Amino acid sequence: MLKEVRESHDKLIRAVCDELGHPEKAGELVAKLLDSSFSSVKKKKDPNAPKRKKTGYMLFCDEKRTKIWEANSSAKMGDVSKILGKMWGDLSADEKAAYNTK
Repeated sequence: MLKEVRESHDKLIRAVCDELGHPEKAGELVAKLLDSSFSSVKKKKDPNAPKRKKTGYMLFCDEKRTKIWEANSSAKMGDVSKILGKMWGDLSADEKAAYNTK
């Protein structure tokens, strides 16, 4: 689909350049306006699509976040995330497996 869109835009740019009497500038404009970043257009997300399951880490964070906030009421969001990450890293493989199976 992107290839078709790119081709139609290419034709349009060349037609406009011909109409204005500068067909020699068409190649330059096509290269400038339709560079490689054009292909990075994201597909629109379906709002009705099912959400992915939460990871073990996310379940762990959901469970522990309120306790961290209570213990560090002046902490910023980034600080809480760092604490949670450190706590997750300190867990044993068995403890992580318990969250991953939920």
